[in-house]
Order: sequence, then C-alpha cells, then structure tokens
Amino acid sequence: MLGETVNKVRMALWLYGFFAVASLYYVYYLRNAIPALKSLANQERSSGKPFTFDNLQQIREWRQRSWLARLLAWLSHTFAGRRR
Repeated sequence: MLGETVNKVRMALWLYGFFAVASLYYVYYLRNAIPALKSLANQERSSGKPFTFDNLQQIREWRQRSWLARLLAWLSHTFAGRRR
C-alpha cells in the first residue's frame, strides 16, 4: 500500500518538474517576443487608435459563428475592464 503512494508521489514530482522545465524553456524561447508584444501595446496606446488586421471582417464573422471565440471575446472584454 505504501509503495503505490510513493510511486504516485514520485510520478507527480516528475510531472511537475517536467512542466516547470518546459515552462522555463518556453519563456526562454519566447524571450524576445514577450517584450515585443509589450512595446506593440505601448505603441497602440500612444497612437490613440487600435491596430487591426487586414481580414478584420472575416475574424468578426468567425467570432460570431464559434462559441469558443464568443466566450474568449467575452472573457477578454470582461478582464480588460479590470486591468485599467
């Protein structure tokens, strides 16, 4: 009985370790993209107008068709108000 518990704990520790290392790797791998996104947000804020995509109408149509996109848009809108 105790052996099974030890194996489960060991497996959980290995998984936590793996995900921690994978997360650190992705932060290191994306280290240039993260500041670029922050500077893009600052540029957008200083220009006073939002940056958009060329296919904005297609994106809006897709958002209206997809329940997941509507949920993400709602969450984004909800939490964007809390940040400011």
